Amino acid sequence: MRKLYFASLANLFIVVSALCGAPCQAGVLVSDVGSDSVLEFDAATGAFLGTFASGGGLDVPTGMTFGPDGNLCMASDANDILRYNGTTGAFIDQFMSGGGIIKSRYLTFGLDGNLYVAQTFEFVGGDN
Repeated sequence: MRKLYFASLANLFIVVSALCGAPCQAGVLVSDVGSDSVLEFDAATGAFLGTFASGGGLDVPTGMTFGPDGNLCMASDANDILRYNGTTGAFIDQFMSGGGIIKSRYLTFGLDGNLYVAQTFEFVGGDN
């Protein structure tokens, strides 16, 4: 049995961290799949500052990006995209759900303002 995963290399680094621009105070956010939360680190020193975002049904957070509105969008293994306040990390709402979203991993907003979601697929069976 082989597993094939497809992802956009342009968005690969969003999984690991998102550099905060104007919205967040510290500098670096990292998704923590073990605690189902987003951790905050000081950009200059690397010091852990605490949990930036959690709750709202966040399950195995993967991809993240800040939207044009300054809020943080998170891909969740629960097959939805959740939105958090870009300054405080407070849960806002379920931004997207359904519509074919399965195992979303990578998020980015395009120049057109639309949210683009890449997901992983697992193909099982055969020799390929």
